[in-house]
This record gives sequence, C-alpha cells and structure tokens, in this order.
Amino acid sequence: MPVFQASDCKIHYEDEGTGPPILLIHGLWLSGRFFRKQIAALSRSHRTIVPDLRGHGRSEKVDRGHTVPQQARDLKALVEHLELEDIVLVGWSSGAFCIWDWVEQFGTGGLAGTVVIDESPTDFRWPDWSLGEHTMASLVALMRAVQTDFEGLVRSRFVPSLFRSPPTGSELAWMVEEVLAVPPAIASAVAFDELTRDYRSVLARVDVPTLVCFGAHDRALSPENGHYLARALPRARLSLFEQSGHAPFYEEATLFNSEIETFFQSL
Repeated sequence: MPVFQASDCKIHYEDEGTGPPILLIHGLWLSGRFFRKQIAALSRSHRTIVPDLRGHGRSEKVDRGHTVPQQARDLKALVEHLELEDIVLVGWSSGAFCIWDWVEQFGTGGLAGTVVIDESPTDFRWPDWSLGEHTMASLVALMRAVQTDFEGLVRSRFVPSLFRSPPTGSELAWMVEEVLAVPPAIASAVAFDELTRDYRSVLARVDVPTLVCFGAHDRALSPENGHYLARALPRARLSLFEQSGHAPFYEEATLFNSEIETFFQSL
C-alpha cells in the first residue's frame, strides 16, 4: 500500500488499475478496506484510488487535524500528488462531507462528478432539520460510550448498524478490527466534528453530475435524505438499493458497481 505525506500526516492508500480516475472515501471510523469489492471490480476499467483518512485504517494516528476540512485538504493534496484530472469523488456516509467540504474550499474544477452514498447534508437534528440522526443528548452519550467501552460499542452497535443483514463470524471480526484501528481519542474528536457539520448551504455549488445512492433499509438515516439530496444538488439523480442498509456498495456490490459504470458512461 503506497504512502503519501499530506502536510503533517502519512496517508495510506490503494492505487489500482488504469483509466478514468475514481476516489473512494470511507466514512466515520471506517477504512478503505470496506471498498474491497469496488477495488476488485472498478480497477478493471478505472484508476481506483482508496485512501484511509488520517487517524483511520493504516494511516498515521496523529493527534491533530481530525476535522472534515482537514480531511478534504488531505484528499485534495493526494489527488494533486497523483496528478489526477477529471476525477469522480465517491463518498460513503460522512465521506460525502469530504466531498462537500472540498467543493466549499476548492470548487468543482477538476471534478468530473460525485457519488454520495447514504448521507444527510447534516447529521445533527437542528431546529429546522428533522432528518438528522443526532441530538446533543445522543452526542453526549456517544462520546461517553467511545471513552468507556469503544470495542463494545463498535462490536454490538456500530458495525451491525451499517447493514440490513449484520455480519457475523470472520466478516464481523475484520470489520471490528478495522474500526478499532482508530484510537478512542481520535474517534471522539472526529465524531463530534463530523456529526455537528451542516452542508446544506454548499449543495447548490456542486454543479457537476452526481449520483445519490441510498439503501432502502438504512437504520441510521432515513432514505428521505436521498430524495432531499436529489432535489438540492443541481445535477443529481437518486438510485435506491432495495436490499441494503447503510452500505449498499457492500450488500449489493454487483448492482452498485454497475450503477457506477453507468454513471461514468453518462459523464
């Protein structure tokens, strides 16, 4: 796995295949390994870049910079280092926040399109936003759980919540191991930052084609978020995955990969 020095942090990433480039961005506490079904399929016709965000997976566990804007700067620096142009950014869950923060900081120049997988423009339940997952009380409870029993939280609640059919056995084991690579101190910092972000005002500036993918059985976020994004993003269409939870690219990988190829052909 190659390593890129992004300002103050070493970022590990996969770089497979040749062709039009695509960058897959994982979400909160996760890693690029969750995209293994995409690396295998998409790299046949695309240069497929899959990083671990700072503090996650195999990237360096630095004690600073665990904010979405810094994650976006890391990714922009990686793309420039690799001299990639007309790239498609794919963001799963809070990985979509990295896309929207990228647009907020740098605009859409150099982007061919974006793909958003199961995310809301904000995960917080603001007075004018009823589709958010978290309140201040739930955030406080989450921070306490991370600091007192992160492994228990990850094993019994977090990883199972990602799927319509929760993993078991060796599949559950590797997923839990990937999440636990994030130290609790970093897990708390990045969660609070991400879960209180609000990108509603940025969506109108995403003026490139966008594919919104949403699992019909997402247990964390209402699929109504997908319909909202399809209306709010200027050039978006929605694809619902009827057999999936929060990770349709994993639970319906063949269909998801086909949707990505169709999206590329439309650009």
